[in-house]
This record gives sequence, C-alpha cells and structure tokens, in this order.
Amino acid sequence: MPTPAPHKQPHQTQWEKVKLGDIAEIDPKEKIKKGVKAKKISMGDIIPFYKFAKFSSFENFKSGSKFRNGDILLAKITPCLENGKTAFVDCLEKDEVAFGSSEFIVFRATKMTDSHFLYYTLTAPNFRKTAIQSMTGTSGRKRVQNNIITQYQIPLPPLPTQENIAQVLSMLDKKIELNTRINTELEALAKLLYTRYFVEYNFPDSSGKPYKASGGAMVYDPTLKREIPQDWEVAKIGDLCSIQSGFAFSTKDFSSQGIYKLITIKNVKDGFISIDTDNKILMLPTKLPTFCRLKKGDILLSLTGNVGRVGMVWDTDLLLNQRVGIIQEKEANKSFLYCLFRSEIMKTTLENLASGTSQHNLSPILTEKLWTLKPKKEILNKFHNEVSTILESILTNQQESQRLAEWRDYLLPLLMGDQAEVV
Repeated sequence: MPTPAPHKQPHQTQWEKVKLGDIAEIDPKEKIKKGVKAKKISMGDIIPFYKFAKFSSFENFKSGSKFRNGDILLAKITPCLENGKTAFVDCLEKDEVAFGSSEFIVFRATKMTDSHFLYYTLTAPNFRKTAIQSMTGTSGRKRVQNNIITQYQIPLPPLPTQENIAQVLSMLDKKIELNTRINTELEALAKLLYTRYFVEYNFPDSSGKPYKASGGAMVYDPTLKREIPQDWEVAKIGDLCSIQSGFAFSTKDFSSQGIYKLITIKNVKDGFISIDTDNKILMLPTKLPTFCRLKKGDILLSLTGNVGRVGMVWDTDLLLNQRVGIIQEKEANKSFLYCLFRSEIMKTTLENLASGTSQHNLSPILTEKLWTLKPKKEILNKFHNEVSTILESILTNQQESQRLAEWRDYLLPLLMGDQAEVV
C-alpha cells in the first residue's frame, strides 16, 4: 500500500512545545440520565494497538466515562494501558453520547488540534512511556495520574501539518480495519459452514443435496445424547488430534536482539494470533521440542486464564511458550479442528473443564479425553475443501495487517517527533 514517504527535515522551523492539557479537553463533561439505555464501549471492546473503538451492547446507564465521536479513550489502569488499549471513537451517530468503563480517560481535541493527530499523540512511544511510568497504586490496580498527563509536553505542528500526518497514519489504520472487517465476515462464513455440516447435518449427500433435510438416516447416540448421521462415529478429542503445551523458556534466554518471537498466553486471541511481544529468543534451547517451532497454519489454544481462546499462526520464526497448547492433526484435518475448537459449545465445555480458583487452568490431557463427533472421512474432506481457502485468506489478511502495523509504528515516532515530514 503506497504512502507518502517521510523525509528528514533538519531545516524545518521547530514546532512549539505545548502542554497536553492546553490542547485537549480531558474527561469532557457529557450527560446521560441514569437508567437511559445507551451504547456502551467496555474495556473488553478495545483491541490492543487497534485504532477504532467498537461497542458491543446497549445498556442502561448507571455510571462510567461518557464520550462522543472523535473522542479518544485511553485505558488508565494496569495492565490495559501497557497492553496498548487506546482507541478512537467513530462508531456513534451525530451528537450521540455513549458511555464506557470508568477506567478510561477521555480526550477531546480542541480547535488547536486535529482529533486523529491527538489519537496518534496518545499512542506515540514517548507519551506511552511517560503515562506508564506515572502509574501509582497497589499491584494489579495501578492507574495513570491525570496531573502528569495534563502537564505532558508535545511538539505541536500547525493544524494543516497535523492533518497531513494524521492522514498518512490513518491510511494504514483504515486498511488494517478493512482487513479486520473482512476477516470477521470470513470467520462468520466458516462458522456457518461448520454449523451446516456438523450441527444441522445438512452437508452435501452423495447427490449433492442437504443430508438431513433430504431425509438422511439419523441414529441416537447415548454418549453425546443426541441424534447423529448414520455411519458416523463418536470418538475422544485425543483420537482426532493431540494437544501439547509449549516449552518453559527461561528469562535468561530472552534477548532484544533475538530473531525468534515468543508466543505467550497474551498473544492468543479469539480467531487470531497477535505478534506484539517484546519477548525474543536469540538461541534455541537444546531440548526444545520440534512442535514448539511454529509454522503457518498451526492452531493454538489458551490453557491459562481466559481458557479456550483459539487462533491460527500466520507467521514464521515464532516459538511456543508454556500454557499455550498446540492442536495437531491425527484423524481430523485443520479446517475441522479449528472450527470445532472455535465453536461456542466447545468454548463453554473447555471453560467448565478448567480448574483453579484465582486463575483457571486447562489440562491438555483432560481435554483429549472429551467425547466428540467423528464425521466420515469423505465429509471431513468436503468440508476442508470449502473452508481451507477461507482460513488461508484470513491468515493472509492478518499477515498484511501486521506488516502495516509495523510500518505505522515505525513512522509514528518519526512524524510525531518533528523528525520527518510528509511530502
């Protein structure tokens, strides 16, 4: 994707330094009457290092931060701030006021500031470092100090320059957003096909007609306690695949110069694998299992905390850390396994299977002992032929989005720090 190139500008007039509190409203006052239903953006709706905020529900307002389109939401609590939860609000109607977590600081641009430029100011490395260092409080509940934020100084270019800088960076973020929306639709299509084949049992029969709807024979299975197609089997998860936990790397193996990135539990999201980790390995441990050197298309499963998250690997030179499981094929193909573990019934089953009080842990051994449906091989192959291209497109889009994000993150400190100009 072509973008205007940054150029060094040693002779440019120095931008005036201003305090953030002088060019932005912080926690601007808005009104929503208590009990009135409004759009809500929760902390869970904010995707780390993803620009655009989304809302997931309408709820009766009780309390929380309030905002409009063009406002920026900054997570002020640990670890959300460190994880990159900062978002630009553009999902509301004109003059609509929404609300969200009380752990957001809301920023609003003034007439001196372009709102998109303000967003990139709040995601620039120098600001993030200052905000994180300002956090105080008990372990696990530390929060950003507003007085530090308001006094933070930035070099402020003229408004037209702000708009040009924001336009360059926004081009990259808009393409990332487009890829995300496309992937959401592709995931929905894969889920629809899985439901048609293995929930409704309307896979194509030998005549190409939907099996169950066309009168295909069904039999009751006492293990699953439901009807399944005749000649299909019931098997344990461990018959269809193996689940193995990653390697226990030592922190002494970490190096900022490492060529291998470590995939930890925080990198496994529902539907994708994020690669924003600072944990890198320079030398491979001698006892590292082969399966811990990840390949494109590998399916990963979260085993700790929010268990049951499933994503597919789209890059290389990645290593698998402990408490993340890898799902490997036995008698079922990757397309079926991915959709099986992404299904709502499987996610609920795994959450119920997990043990632990303060933090849930999922056992690969117990997971492999779960009973599940084992479709006929020919049906698995038909499903794979339909879904594999969908999954490949998802991985390609994820790869492009990661590269765009890396390019954006490279340009961000240059453009925001008066070190380069857009031409």
